[in-house]
Amino acid sequence: MIFFRSCIMLLVVPLSATPTYADNLIDFYQLALSQDPEYRSAQAGYQATWESKHQARAQLLPSVEFNAGVNLRDTEIISSALLPVATNDYRSDNYEVTLNQPLLNFDYFSHLRQVDFSIGAAKASLSAAEQTLIMRVTQHYFGLLSAIDDLNFVRAEKEATERQLKQTQQYFEVGLIAMTDVYESQAAFDLIVAQEIIAENWLAEKHEAMTEITGRYATSISPLAKETPLPGPQPADIRQWTDTALRQNFQLLAAELNYKQSHEEITRQRAGHMPTLNLVASYSYNDASDNQFSGTESRGQHIGIQLKVPLYSGGGTSSRKRQAYHLAEQSREAYEAQRRATLRQTRDAYRRVLADIKTVNALVQAVVSAQASLDAIEAGYDVGTRTAVEVVSARRDLFRQQRDHVRARYNHILQTLRLKQVAGILNVVDVEQVNKWLIESEVPLPAELAHLSSYGGR
Repeated sequence: MIFFRSCIMLLVVPLSATPTYADNLIDFYQLALSQDPEYRSAQAGYQATWESKHQARAQLLPSVEFNAGVNLRDTEIISSALLPVATNDYRSDNYEVTLNQPLLNFDYFSHLRQVDFSIGAAKASLSAAEQTLIMRVTQHYFGLLSAIDDLNFVRAEKEATERQLKQTQQYFEVGLIAMTDVYESQAAFDLIVAQEIIAENWLAEKHEAMTEITGRYATSISPLAKETPLPGPQPADIRQWTDTALRQNFQLLAAELNYKQSHEEITRQRAGHMPTLNLVASYSYNDASDNQFSGTESRGQHIGIQLKVPLYSGGGTSSRKRQAYHLAEQSREAYEAQRRATLRQTRDAYRRVLADIKTVNALVQAVVSAQASLDAIEAGYDVGTRTAVEVVSARRDLFRQQRDHVRARYNHILQTLRLKQVAGILNVVDVEQVNKWLIESEVPLPAELAHLSSYGGR
């Protein structure tokens, strides 16, 4: 029964010829940093938002334009009291350089403040995406480990059930038990065969999910050590965790900055009623000296102040101002919804970490009890006081308790990271800590999964 007591059982299968691209949690995380499309999309979005800063500043800086033209004219004088009848073909050249410098524009200044809020929100969203990537990689990692465990437990149960079936058939042949016991053992074996098919497909799906996020096919994975700590939340005060989340949760921070950006839009639309003042300067040159009737060549310089006062725009400015107010209210409600969700998620994660610790400890005892029960029932079966059905049921119960114990350990790790995520303090150091709890030896993934990989990394 020592085999049954193992929390992580290795399935010995041939390795694929595909090279190993990832092994432990850090390896997978490093791959995902450069390969995950969702995270790369978030990075590109942040860079695109940052460019709006340069565009907003450009509105406050001088703009210079150059215009030039060449004209060919063909003029025929048919009748004139002053000029003789003639044909005049000539060319005229001109160019102009114009400089425009905004001196007073409330719209531009307000837009610049808006951009600062937008960039802050984009940066917070990128930080949230980084934490989400950590959670996704970790969830996929332990999801893959859990699928491997499930398949191993099912195959171990299948092997034990098959031995039970053969033993039952032998007992029936010598007249120790009835045919009913054989039928029941056969039914149990057929059921576990079906469960093995389900477990194999589940493993393939989990492997596919990990390949999707890393863009690489992995042939092995490092399992969790049998003995790992079960740390509780530090500090052990739910109020401190919620206070931290309200200050540092990146999704909440992004929602707050989005609200400020929307509120600034009200000020910007009010600027539609305000005057604008620009400095305008120009230099022009015109050459029409080939004109035989009125040939001229001229140069000109101009500098001045241009004042523009909006008087009436059909009510459009007032409508846009009201629209901005409603959009700001929408953003404010979105922020409040995110604030409440952050509080709920923090409290839920805190309680789940504590519950997972209790669950792991309870399942340790449950495994011990299930093992003792199986030993007793098998002994009773050997002397004829217990049936094959009872043995199969007890063995299935033991495997389920072992499986649930392993899952509870995985869940405790995930919930601990989840608590840090909603509090806004999750980072790569936490990944490195979890990685230290993994065994250096590798669990090979079934070679038949190799054909599933159709991803080509960058």
